[in-house]
Amino acid sequence: MFYCNPNNPTATYVGAKATRDFLQKLNSASPETTVLVDEAYFDYVTDPDHETHVPVALENPRVIVARTFSKAYGMAGLR
Repeated sequence: MFYCNPNNPTATYVGAKATRDFLQKLNSASPETTVLVDEAYFDYVTDPDHETHVPVALENPRVIVARTFSKAYGMAGLR
């Protein structure tokens, strides 16, 4: 499963607690599913309560967190 957090262009995001709750349900329904959380726009969120999902990924080997330097740091040309 793949989801952007925060989403672009709506800027909505899912908190880590909600993701943990979802993963518990997902584990029961589909224990083989891997979840990729795309945090490419993480640096644009101004809400101080927004947190990275890296700790969630460290707790659960089926969660992958991806980031990029090309959005917030303008380094797309270094690819």
